[in-house]
Amino acid sequence: MQPKNFKFGGGVAETVLHPVVLIVVLIVGVLILVGPRKRIIRAFVAAAILIPIDQVLVLGGLHFPMLRLLALFGIARLARERLFAKRRIFNGGINKIDLSLILFALSTSIAGVLLFQESGELIFQLGNLYTIFGVYFLLRFLLRDESDILCMVRTLAWSAAPIAIIMAWEAMTGHNPYAILGGALASDYATLAERAGRFRAQGCFAHSILAGTFGAILLPLFVLLRQSGKKNRFAASVGIVASAVITVASNSSTPMLAYAAGVLALHVADSELDAVNTVGYRQCSCVTPPGHERASLASHSQGRHFGRVLVRPPLSVGG
Repeated sequence: MQPKNFKFGGGVAETVLHPVVLIVVLIVGVLILVGPRKRIIRAFVAAAILIPIDQVLVLGGLHFPMLRLLALFGIARLARERLFAKRRIFNGGINKIDLSLILFALSTSIAGVLLFQESGELIFQLGNLYTIFGVYFLLRFLLRDESDILCMVRTLAWSAAPIAIIMAWEAMTGHNPYAILGGALASDYATLAERAGRFRAQGCFAHSILAGTFGAILLPLFVLLRQSGKKNRFAASVGIVASAVITVASNSSTPMLAYAAGVLALHVADSELDAVNTVGYRQCSCVTPPGHERASLASHSQGRHFGRVLVRPPLSVGG
């Protein structure tokens, strides 16, 4: 018997798009075209996360969720920067991570086409490639240094907060406020699935597992953000609380395991850094005058990027 999930296709036959959502997308799109990078990071990340995937524009049988429309504005910005401003699009050029992403996306799409061998699957995979490359390379253009990364993580924290509130409401009432927008998943949002007598909240995502995993995998980033400086602590704290609420409200085992893995990874990283800092302190104390060890170790740690937020003052070693 053929498995039920051995299929593709479906989706809405006509446009399902709330006017307010369209206005927001157009505003963010214009900002992507002409705005400064920091503002684009905030607007794009927030819109990409908070706008539900069931808001779809259908043109000639092709489906354009709002993320694809935002990616289209991003492609236009990249073209303008390259062709008219003559600027380098990617900091440092194409690197191994870029190539890995390209190869992974292409191999996945080719596998899908070979599996089904239908024109509809080819169109479907081309749409996936468009979304993956459009979003990835826009973010690749926007994120150039540590300050850009911190800006993005702060935006993720503030974006996670309303999702946590919505999902907490879902878990208590069984109703998703996103149903008000009347998207393609409005009926699913209005009547949530249950497990063991508890609702499985999903927020703006297509499924509760996706929603919960989104919250769970952000925990390490928010912890690192909190360690990056005083100005980021409040946003990081909001994000940490939101991450826990989203994970619990999803009522799914996968996010719970992802959250536990994140906690474990942070604990292991913290233990290793304690060991590194202790060894570094002892090495510095052997070659620097008394009282200057901390300054020497601090200068030794300079030059790191986002990982630098993990580096703390070395542990005191007796005497």
